[in-house]
Amino acid sequence: MHPGPDTHLAPPAVRTRSLRLSYEAFHALHHAHYLAFARARLDDDRAHAAVTAAFTALLATWPAVMSSLVPASRAWALLSDQIRSREGRCPPPPEGDRPGEGRSAHGPHAGESPQDPPAAGPLCGGPVTADPLAEDLRTLAALGHSAEHSASLTGLPLGKVRYLTARTDATP
Repeated sequence: MHPGPDTHLAPPAVRTRSLRLSYEAFHALHHAHYLAFARARLDDDRAHAAVTAAFTALLATWPAVMSSLVPASRAWALLSDQIRSREGRCPPPPEGDRPGEGRSAHGPHAGESPQDPPAAGPLCGGPVTADPLAEDLRTLAALGHSAEHSASLTGLPLGKVRYLTARTDATP
């Protein structure tokens, strides 16, 4: 066997260095765009906090992110969740786990019985967006990003970006 780019054959030190370099490259390519996106939705302090938290979580899971089919999609989900939590919105619940009667899909807060109405609070107390991806794409378009660049940032297929953008543009 000859030495090659197969990372599963590389020694651990080489794999670790490759992962570090790939994270640094991803950070360099995406940080400014993520921060601009966050600033379009949040005040400056919360935008910085959201982006920092997203990249911290991304770094902690980087090997799994890099082994996923679309790393940009995983990274965008982390960023989007951080921004929505700082906007006072819950991240969207997983499919099949929809909240009922205004209650978070995550269940009652600590000390709240299942029968009590949810407490008003900064997290999960704001409006729930029917289609968070479409909202994200509207924000990216407002920032001047093309459909192609939005697809690259979000990890969505270009066709889906175009579909969601067209559907959003047609909605009053």
